[in-house]
Amino acid sequence: MTTASALLEVFKTLPPKSKKEFVHLLTEENDKTNLFMKSLERGLKEVRAIESGEKKGKTLKEILNGN
Repeated sequence: MTTASALLEVFKTLPPKSKKEFVHLLTEENDKTNLFMKSLERGLKEVRAIESGEKKGKTLKEILNGN
């Protein structure tokens, strides 16, 4: 039995209120993961643009000063 299968079996035994809370927590975690992945993709695209010369890189001082 996989971990996911075991988790599903436990989920089936939960009362309705706990099931709703569990689903809410999973949805919240999924949203955070998606936000992280989108940010990571944007960062990688920017790094590629800097490496290819399409965009100018910034120093840490420029980033912290908002330039």
